[in-house]
Amino acid sequence: MCPPIAMIKNVTGAIATYDNKPVENVQVKIIGTTEKTTTSDVNGQFVFNNLNSGSYDLIPEKNELPLNGVSTFDLIIMSKHILGVQPFTASNQFIAADINANGVVSTADVVELRKMILGLQSDFSKNKSWRFVEKGVTYSTSNVLSWLANLPTKKQFFNLDNPKADFTAIKVGDLNMSAKANSAPAGNGRNAQTTDIIVSQDRADAGEVVTLTFKTEDLRLLEGYQLALNYDKNALELVDIQGERESFAVLEDGLITHSQVGKTSDNENMFGLTFRAKEQVEFQQVIHINEKQMAAEAYLSSGESRNIALKFRSGRASKSLELFQNQPNPFSGASVIGFSLPEPQHIKLSISDISGRVIKTIEGDYQPGYQQIVIEANELSGRGLYAYRLDAGKSSVTKKMVIIE
Repeated sequence: MCPPIAMIKNVTGAIATYDNKPVENVQVKIIGTTEKTTTSDVNGQFVFNNLNSGSYDLIPEKNELPLNGVSTFDLIIMSKHILGVQPFTASNQFIAADINANGVVSTADVVELRKMILGLQSDFSKNKSWRFVEKGVTYSTSNVLSWLANLPTKKQFFNLDNPKADFTAIKVGDLNMSAKANSAPAGNGRNAQTTDIIVSQDRADAGEVVTLTFKTEDLRLLEGYQLALNYDKNALELVDIQGERESFAVLEDGLITHSQVGKTSDNENMFGLTFRAKEQVEFQQVIHINEKQMAAEAYLSSGESRNIALKFRSGRASKSLELFQNQPNPFSGASVIGFSLPEPQHIKLSISDISGRVIKTIEGDYQPGYQQIVIEANELSGRGLYAYRLDAGKSSVTKKMVIIE
């Protein structure tokens, strides 16, 4: 008697987030009579062709870019759940918040995620970047922790009777589902508004030890914030940090990261940094926000996020007229032109194109000390090289800047 002929079948499926965004580049393995591997496409779909009938395990995995979609706002959401202020209501939140994959959401998860945000840890210690559950799997709030501890990570097929498998993907650490799931273009979810952080002093003499206080009038509106600061290690020596020490990291000489959940005081003060000046410095020129290291964001109770900008308070006057290089340069949006005056003066700032034609002029009366003017690229004549000249009294200084697309 001849053995039964094995049926040849295909297995298809789709992978999407809890809010139905297709997840691309998920490695999907099927293990059974044969073993194959494929990846999900930009639509989150995958297929295995020409499989013999039999029993199989289907296992999706993705372990890359652990900080995709992760910010201090996720720490805020986790902390509210742990404190009972705003408990989780959806299964994806429990899975995303279980950073150390032990089946419990606790302060240990907050501590580890904060280390990653600050740059002290590059990967999850006991977890992968994404976790997957079979679509449609549900739980009750009474047994969520035991369910989480035994989270199913694969789908089993018996004889390929129903050869379709859809999965829900959860980005670990991403509580507000902001992770980029595929290569399709995505909008910027950040609010167009900006929270200004005022720095208490704008300059220091060589050898002077100065404590800079960082404050904002918006502090009462915020539930947290994050930013990374670069300081010129050739001009400044970091002496001390004032604030919740676990919310700061000095990754290297010249780079500080800060992730704050909640308010540190009832007034406008956020934190402080004490420096020893190695030379005479204008702080505007030697301290900058580093957006590449960490998005500079302030978080409101509404769930919105704002940009952050540093504003240096005018202090002592310079001994002569000083014009600083615009920051950033080159630029495509806006750039700040800083200058310092020895006394109250009427100034004129003129911006000219490469042919010498004056494109824009700004005039006004300014107080002594550091001042700044913001220039928008759309106020000028497109990409290219420009000269900007500052006239004050009998003095004038000229520098160059570049606009890029």
